[in-house]
Amino acid sequence: MEDEELKQKEQKEAEKQKKK
Repeated sequence: MEDEELKQKEQKEAEKQKKK
């Protein structure tokens, strides 16, 4: 079930990059 954690991490990173 690491897929869910990886998805959350990716979403958080994407949001950080989008905010940039």
